[in-house]
Amino acid sequence: MKHFLKTLLVTAAVAVLSIGSLQAQSTSTKYDGDLLIGFTAETGNDLIYDLGPASALSDGKTWNLSSLLSIYDLTTVQWGVVGSTNLVTANATNKASYITVAPGFTPDQIPNRSAFLSISNSIVGMYQLFPAAGAGQSLSVSSISSESWNEQTINGSQPTDYHNLYDNPNVTGNTSASLFVVGTNSAPVLVGGLALGLNGVLTFRQPGSTPPTAPLLGLARVGNVNTISFTATSTATYNLVFTNLSGINTPRSTWFPLASPITGMSGTTTFTDTTTDTNRIYSVSAH
Repeated sequence: MKHFLKTLLVTAAVAVLSIGSLQAQSTSTKYDGDLLIGFTAETGNDLIYDLGPASALSDGKTWNLSSLLSIYDLTTVQWGVVGSTNLVTANATNKASYITVAPGFTPDQIPNRSAFLSISNSIVGMYQLFPAAGAGQSLSVSSISSESWNEQTINGSQPTDYHNLYDNPNVTGNTSASLFVVGTNSAPVLVGGLALGLNGVLTFRQPGSTPPTAPLLGLARVGNVNTISFTATSTATYNLVFTNLSGINTPRSTWFPLASPITGMSGTTTFTDTTTDTNRIYSVSAH
């Protein structure tokens, strides 16, 4: 009798563990092939956001992430985009990954389907923590979690982490990144560019899109406050920089950013700069 009772209790315990396992699996969110953008300061919490499918990208499309990014310094935050999907071509369905790199660089080619599946699995691991699937969903996760953006794309030591399987997709600060699609049977193809503004707005531009003409600046000074204004359009990205008389002949790329890049703005756009320097010079460019 004692032997029978012992066997019954062990069986019951196994049944409880099995139910718990099934419950844990049912709460994970299935990855839907959307583009994911991640942000990390390598401390605190990381943000991962669902940008939606690559097929929905259009020139000038914007995402206002200002409220979600309020915890970060947007001049130093690291960010990038990844994705994994099937590309249907005329003859076959091709496994493909999306990845951002710094402008002027090209990501590595994915050698085979096995490599693609490993890369895809790391994305699936991050997405399973999302509360639900679909564009606009977001996830805040500790930067030391194994499925965080920091661990997966920068600092993780596991061989299954994204950056140990493929390239690091990140750029740093309020800057631009080039988005590529890389098929298992084809070379990397440029999809477009993404620019993060200091206002927390992300903007997509298609390759070869014609940048608008740089607007004229208006400048007024009251006390120690310079007020700079210009007319902007919501489909352009602007860089507002400054220098003084000693730097007027230096390349614009070496000037100091006052607000760069500026995206998602429309109409008269105004910025203020408090300084005792009465010889400050400003320049705005559009792309």
